Amino acid sequence: MMSSPSCGLYQLIGGAEAATLPGSQHIRKLPGSATMCGAFIFLLALRLAGASPGVPTVQLLDHEGPVLEGDNVTLECMAGPGADMSSFSFQKYSPWLQSWVQLDAGARLRCWFYAVAVSRPGGRLLLDIARLQRWHEGAYRCAPMPLNDTFVPEPGPSNASGEATFMLHVDYLRDVWVTWPDAWCGTVGDTVTVTEGEDLELECAAEASRPPKFDWTRDGEAWTLQAQALGLRGLQQDQAGTYRCHARLSGLTQSRAVTVLVEPPAGTQRLAETAQTPGALALVLAVVLPVVLLVVLATVLAAWVQCRHPAKSPPPEVSGQRIPIFKGSLESVQGGAGDTHPLVR
Repeated sequence: MMSSPSCGLYQLIGGAEAATLPGSQHIRKLPGSATMCGAFIFLLALRLAGASPGVPTVQLLDHEGPVLEGDNVTLECMAGPGADMSSFSFQKYSPWLQSWVQLDAGARLRCWFYAVAVSRPGGRLLLDIARLQRWHEGAYRCAPMPLNDTFVPEPGPSNASGEATFMLHVDYLRDVWVTWPDAWCGTVGDTVTVTEGEDLELECAAEASRPPKFDWTRDGEAWTLQAQALGLRGLQQDQAGTYRCHARLSGLTQSRAVTVLVEPPAGTQRLAETAQTPGALALVLAVVLPVVLLVVLATVLAAWVQCRHPAKSPPPEVSGQRIPIFKGSLESVQGGAGDTHPLVR
């Protein structure tokens, strides 16, 4: 009896006596056995398709939707029915070390992966990550246990062969701020003052794992702008108010509010200030006039008192020397210029 033509493939791969494929037993060549050749062709197809039995894979358990910063996640290593998981370990690729790091190697890794715990309940292999952070993001794999070595210097996850890697992506949305467009360092404060009639342009930015969606609202109004930039042309007084920027990513939302104040033009503002403040004439009437009236009143009162009570002046004296008539006398008579002795001694 002639053997099936398909058995020639067996000879190309397995040799004249036996062939070995991952996850399969040694298959001996049985000439004329079409069943055995068919089984070998099936295993060969699996090998060429990259789906050989026994290749470990990593799956995310009991988690729906995107993985967010702060979540608790669990990864499980799957290696097919009946596989002995005690010979496998969880590893994470470190771009800084350029090697795979065994996560259940001991306490010396806690400085990098302090929130990572590997457990083996009931023959399973689980990896629990609590309070997921940005540095937990990256490539994970389930690989055979390395021999006395925590670090496995192999190529990056894109070039790894023999193990299926799982890329863990972490979404986060942290701070949101408002800036001036096309400004090198143009962060806007809580308040913006604009002259009436001018244009205003503001742009929203956020610290996030990937670009979020932005929209603007105005407090107290059912008004929404689906855009990252806010542009207001020819601002008027009725457009003043509080504008709020919202950033949204994977169910996370952060916002930042900016109050816009609209002032009248410079000339109109001066007229308004003049109308609201007392003028120069009013200032004179209020301060200087009472002082002037008080001075005038004091002058009139002094003149009236002078007229009612005139001052007594002494009688005019005749030029010449007065000498006493006698010693002890209080009266005197006019004497000649050349007299040097009194008339009575």
